[in-house]
Amino acid sequence: MFNGDFHSLASTKEKEIVEKALGLKAYIDKKELRAGALSISGWPATHDAVPKNWEQPGWKVLLFDFFVSPNVIESATPVTISYRQPLIRSIGTWDFVYVPVFAHLPKGISTSNTNRYSITLKADPYCDLTVTNGEFSTVLLSGQCITLSPKDLQAIHATVLPRHKKPVLPKEAASGN
Repeated sequence: MFNGDFHSLASTKEKEIVEKALGLKAYIDKKELRAGALSISGWPATHDAVPKNWEQPGWKVLLFDFFVSPNVIESATPVTISYRQPLIRSIGTWDFVYVPVFAHLPKGISTSNTNRYSITLKADPYCDLTVTNGEFSTVLLSGQCITLSPKDLQAIHATVLPRHKKPVLPKEAASGN
């Protein structure tokens, strides 16, 4: 299905594949947006669409285009994007990388305000995460979460540290007392 460089995501089948694989959702206020196109880094036709400095070593960039009026950006209408990212297996670990792109922010707007711009990572109940965001690094224990302040083209990287056994609950917690 996706055997070329650029995909219009015009067909229902293509949209269903993307939805199933990534759970990609985008909203302006509470109105849902649909991605109109997908470009994949490293393919000849996407040379101009996906700049080389967006890639991290060993990773590909999936760039989804959403078509909105420039007024949406200029008016600072809230935009929410959520998705699942499959983990990549590398040298005995499972990894996640997110590279935020803020190429068209209005002048004077900072991404340091986590009430406006943030990414939240949460460790699954059966794993811990090592998280880096620029110079910042921390470990999230199972079930913990962290909200990070994204910066333009600064990778947020998480490495999954699996727990080999499910946690054992105290007898009272298991019985509901």
